[in-house]
Amino acid sequence: MKKFIVASVIIASSFFKTQAQTCNCAADFAALENAYKNDYAGMQDFAKAHPNYIEAIALIAKQSKITNDVARCDELIKQLIDYLNNGHVSYGKTGKNPLYKKPVFNATTPQYNPSIQFLDNKTVKIQIKTCDLDYKNQLDSLVFLNYEKLSKTEHLIIDLRGNEGGGDAMFDTLIPYLYTNPILCYSADVWASPNNIKMFAEFLTNPDLSPGAKATVQKIVTQGNANPNTFVPMSNNKVDSMIFPKTTPYPKKVSVIIDNKCASATEQFLLLAKQSKKTTIYGYENSGGALDYANVNTILTPSGYWYAGVPTTRSTRLPKNPVDPNGIKPDVLVTKDVKDIVQWVQQR
Repeated sequence: MKKFIVASVIIASSFFKTQAQTCNCAADFAALENAYKNDYAGMQDFAKAHPNYIEAIALIAKQSKITNDVARCDELIKQLIDYLNNGHVSYGKTGKNPLYKKPVFNATTPQYNPSIQFLDNKTVKIQIKTCDLDYKNQLDSLVFLNYEKLSKTEHLIIDLRGNEGGGDAMFDTLIPYLYTNPILCYSADVWASPNNIKMFAEFLTNPDLSPGAKATVQKIVTQGNANPNTFVPMSNNKVDSMIFPKTTPYPKKVSVIIDNKCASATEQFLLLAKQSKKTTIYGYENSGGALDYANVNTILTPSGYWYAGVPTTRSTRLPKNPVDPNGIKPDVLVTKDVKDIVQWVQQR
């Protein structure tokens, strides 16, 4: 009798485990397919570069209709994301997904706190591992507390390796140190699909939104509702100029170190930094190439098993000055035989 009970428990457990691994893959895939078709600000450019995209996506969609296996569905969603091939087009598993693995935090988990280190009496290194704005106050405080020394140090090294982006405002306190002349800043256009305009409309309920930002968002919402499924401008000008009243004598030179993980807001900073006469960008390779299509709307599939990022805006730099997918090339491409790039740059 006991053996029968144990066997029944094992069978039942196996049955429920099998059940937990299934999903309506066709519905989940169709939701993502429609989101990118209707809401992705880069879809028109992608269609021009890939005239057979409808057939290519249809082949993947066909596979989604003959499976309800979560692992297989995950493979098909990955195929879609990989095919669209953009750094801001992404997906991931939610905690509800049977395949989800909870992150393990231990001593080897990366730490993202910004740091400042005076390497010698002429050189200071500031390392910024993320543009997550939760770390902005830390960076601002470091710069403020070391203002006197920074104002007398000849060489500023900004180490951005591994920084995958976040908020553009992360670098606000550093830009005055590298400023030499007016900096051109390109704006973006919003693809005014109903879902995208809904996202911007929800921003208006944020109590922390400044009056200026609120007016900008309200204008986007009003124009988007009046002109659905067109591009509407985020700013009155496609290009603006960032102007400071004066330049700082120190640092005399600024070196920025990058790698192929640098993306999004980090690349936006690189575009600004490249315009400075005292700034040089160093790296073994180009940056990641995820900037042209941004302001990502995160959506859930019907099952709740997957989330995906859908870029809602298109840079006014396009089509003449793209960053995606090849990234930003360093001013100085460092050879692989250089083992300690910080020390190498320090000696330039």
